[in-house]
Amino acid sequence: MEDFNRKENGDDKQYDGIWIGIDLGTSNSTCAVWDSSRGGAKWVRLPDITESTSSKAGRIMPSIVRFPNGCDDPLVGFPALLKTSVAENSGDSTKCGKSSVLRSVKRLLGKRYDDLDPSWLETLDFDVRNPSEYGDNDDRDQSLQLIPRVGKSFESETIAITPQDVLALELKAIRTACQSYLDKYRLSKSLKVPGGGEDETTNYTVDNVVVGVPAHFSHRHIGLVKEACREAGFHGYVGTCLESTAAAIAYGLTLQERGKGWTPGSDSSASMKINSTNRKGGPTFMVVDMGGGTTDITIAIRREKLQQYAKSSPSLDEDEGASSENNPSSSFRVLVTEGDDGLGGDDIDEAIMEYYLGQVVSKERSNDNQNKREMNKTRSDSLKLACRKAKESLCSLEDPSPSVTVGTEGQEVEISREVFDTIILEPWLRRARDLIMKALDCLKKAPTMPGVTVDEVILVGGTTRIRAIRHMIQNIFPQIELSLSLNPMSSVSQGLAIQAAILSKQIPIHELKSAMMLDCVPHAIGVQLQPNGGFVEIIPRNALLPAVGSATFVLADKYQAGVSIRAVEEVGPDTYELMSKEDFSFVLRKLSSAQFENISERKIQVGMKLDNDGRFIVSIFDENDPEQVRKRDRFERIQQGEEIVGELDYIKDMILADSDGITNEQITLVVALISVFVLYVAVKMAFADPLEHGNAILG
Repeated sequence: MEDFNRKENGDDKQYDGIWIGIDLGTSNSTCAVWDSSRGGAKWVRLPDITESTSSKAGRIMPSIVRFPNGCDDPLVGFPALLKTSVAENSGDSTKCGKSSVLRSVKRLLGKRYDDLDPSWLETLDFDVRNPSEYGDNDDRDQSLQLIPRVGKSFESETIAITPQDVLALELKAIRTACQSYLDKYRLSKSLKVPGGGEDETTNYTVDNVVVGVPAHFSHRHIGLVKEACREAGFHGYVGTCLESTAAAIAYGLTLQERGKGWTPGSDSSASMKINSTNRKGGPTFMVVDMGGGTTDITIAIRREKLQQYAKSSPSLDEDEGASSENNPSSSFRVLVTEGDDGLGGDDIDEAIMEYYLGQVVSKERSNDNQNKREMNKTRSDSLKLACRKAKESLCSLEDPSPSVTVGTEGQEVEISREVFDTIILEPWLRRARDLIMKALDCLKKAPTMPGVTVDEVILVGGTTRIRAIRHMIQNIFPQIELSLSLNPMSSVSQGLAIQAAILSKQIPIHELKSAMMLDCVPHAIGVQLQPNGGFVEIIPRNALLPAVGSATFVLADKYQAGVSIRAVEEVGPDTYELMSKEDFSFVLRKLSSAQFENISERKIQVGMKLDNDGRFIVSIFDENDPEQVRKRDRFERIQQGEEIVGELDYIKDMILADSDGITNEQITLVVALISVFVLYVAVKMAFADPLEHGNAILG
C-alpha cells in the first residue's frame, strides 16, 4: 500500500545479540533457541528457576512469583513453588507464608476491572484492586493492581504490582537463566545460535526475543507484552507470534526432518496417514493448543510457493500479493485462528475444586454459600495443589488412577475417573468442542479457500494429555489419526525460536524454509465513528499478514481543515480496543473557492496496514490533493512493473523446474531475453503520461 500521508508506530533497525523464543504460559513457561549445528530448535535448560531433578530436566519454569516477607526481592519459578510448598507443610500463613504467591497472572493482563467476574476473583490466591481506587493516571491504561495476601487482611506495607510487571519478572528470570546456560555451554557444546558469534572471549547477550501470545490477545495486549519484555532487559528486537501458530511452525520443520513434506505433483500422502484432497496447497492441518490458561486453534495450509498457488487460485491474488512480496518462499499460510482465554488446565483444576467443595458442603448438610467461599479463600493454595495432582493422576496416559481422594481427614472426597470425565469435564469439553467447531465454520466460510478441509490434527499443550479431550477431538475427526509428534510442552517455544531465527536474518534460509509461516490477523481492524460509536471494518479478521485494506468516508464538513481517525480492533461483539493511545490526525490540503464550488461533498479514503512485526500504519488519500494523486499514479506504474518482474520469476522457476534436455546456456539466454524485455517495458512505463482514473483508491 502506498502511504501518501501516513502515521505509524514502530521502526526498522538491525539488532545485535542472541535471538531466543519464549513460551510465556499461564501455568508454565519454556525457552528455546535455534541451533544451526543441529539444524533444529534447542529446548533450553533454565538453571535456578526450574526443578532440575524432575523428568523435564530443568526446562519448565512454573509461572509463579512469590514475595517473601511481604516486600523482599521476589522469587520466580521453581524457588517460589518450593517455598510455597514448605509454607503449606508447616501451616505458616504469616508474611513469609504461602499467601504471597502470584500465579496465572497472564489471564489478567490488559483486563479491565469491570469485565472481571467477581466469583472468579474470589478463587485467586491474591487480591485485585480496581485502578480507580488509587487514581494513578499513568501511561498503563489504568492497569489492575495485584495485592499478594499477607495474613488475613490488607496491610499498608503490602506491595502492589501490575500484571505487566509480574510478567516482566518472569521474562527477566527466563532471560537471565538462558543467558547463564548459553554462557556456560555455547562453546563447549558447539551451539551455533543466531547472534551468538564464534568469539571464545566474548559473551554475547540475549537481547532479542519472540514471545508467544494467545489468539484472543488484542493489539493492546501485545503492546503490554512487548513493554514487559523491555522491562525484562530485552533491548533489541521484541516480537510476538500466536502460540498455536508457533506450534504449527515447529510442526512444519518436523515434516521436513522426517521426510513427510508435501511436494507439488505428488500422488500420495500416505506417509502422513491422511487423505489429502487439497492438492493446490498440500495438506491442511489444525493445531489444537490447550495450555494452563487458554485454548487456541490454528488452521494452516502447506504449499510450496505462494506465487504458484496464486496462479492456480485467482481468488487469492489480492490478499496474497503483499505477503508473497516479503515471503516468497513461505511454506505455510495461516487460514483461521480462534481462542478462548477462559479455557485451560487451570479451569479444570477449578472445576475439581468446585466439585470437592460442593460435596463437602453437601456432606455437612449446609447450603451456606458464604461457608463455601470462606473455605475456598482460606485453603485455596493447598486445595488447588491437591486438585491439580488429582487431575494429573486421573489423566495419566501411562497409568491412570481409577479414582483419587481429595481433602484432609474428615473432609475427604473420592473422585472417580467416570465422575471426572462426565460431571466435572462435561462443561469444559462442550466449550472446547464449540471452539473447534467455530474454527471449522470459519474455514468453511472463507471466500478465498473454497472446499478446503482439515487433513491432520496436531495436539500441543499439556492439557491435551487428558484422555477425554482426545476422545472429544477424535469424535470430531473420526477419519483422522491425531498427531502426537510434537512435544506438548516444548513445541511452542521451539516454534518461537524458529521464528526468531528467521527474523534474525543470520541463519541460511534453506535451513528454515520449510518452517516459514504466513500468519493472519486475529481480530478485525477498522475505524470507530464518532459520536455514535459505529464500526467500519477495513482489515478483516483472519486476513493474511502483512494485511492492508481501505474504505471511503465522507467528511462531515467539506470545509474542515483536517481529520482525526480512531483506529480500533474488534475484540468481541460491540467490544473494541484502541490500536493507539491517541487518534491518528491528518491535515487536509486547503482548496480554492472554485474547487469547493465544484464539489458537493469531500471524500477521503482511509488505508490501514498491519505488518508481521506488529507495526500499524494509517494513511489517507484525498482525491482533491494533486500531490497525492501524482504519487498514487507513480506508485501504480511501479507496481505494474513489479508484477512483470514477478511474472519473470515465475517463468524462470517453471523453466528450471522442467529443464530436462535444456542446457544451462539455453536457460540463461531465455532468461536474459525476458529480462531485457521487462527492462524495456519498465522504462517505457516510468516515463509515460499519468494514467487516467475514475476513482482514486489506496493500493
